[in-house]
Amino acid sequence: TFKLSKGEDVDVLSESFDAVVGGVLADMVPPLGRALGLTDADMDAIKYAHKDDIMEQKRRMLGLWKQRLGARATSDELRRICRIAKLQDVADEIQLIHHGTTVVSRDGQTPTLATTVPDVVTKCEEELKTYYRKTFSFYTPMNWAPWVEYNIQDHHVEARFKRVHRHEGGIRRIVKSEYLTEDELITTIEEDSSRQAISRVIIEGPAGIGKTTFLKGLVCAWE
Repeated sequence: TFKLSKGEDVDVLSESFDAVVGGVLADMVPPLGRALGLTDADMDAIKYAHKDDIMEQKRRMLGLWKQRLGARATSDELRRICRIAKLQDVADEIQLIHHGTTVVSRDGQTPTLATTVPDVVTKCEEELKTYYRKTFSFYTPMNWAPWVEYNIQDHHVEARFKRVHRHEGGIRRIVKSEYLTEDELITTIEEDSSRQAISRVIIEGPAGIGKTTFLKGLVCAWE
């Protein structure tokens, strides 16, 4: 029998700070500062006080953000800010820190390969569902305003897909085409998968038509 142990919130926020300090490149420091709510004067003062230490500049920025937000300065909020600043890799690392768990046995010993956690596949599925819902449940409709976010489920627009049947052995000759709703598309893929192995489904369309938003909504709706 096993239990899952998590670190304290203070440790999680401290580790999240380390992820930001170590993962944000110098040219991305100004966007991070603006996403943290710091003014140009704030950032100039920090830069002047620590001219030759970019790592300390990042720590001071995070410290000022924490001081101003108080109890609202959490790792979840910092992760959201990193996404606004287009620091996806750092946000993903904070996600793992915040939701990371360690498997230990009742007697405190590290389990061996023989003492594996039962139903590990189901656990992985649940972890993935949680990750997708926290990471992909929002979208930014305007690239020039990344701070504007909408919930995908609340602002969902039903899409139609044109399914194209091409001549086997050629990519240009179209045999037939048909329009499908989202539900029909999923059903068709499931039916086709039951008859033959399908490893990829290609969704094509002009930029901004909603391909990425559709896929985000799809993984968030995973039951």
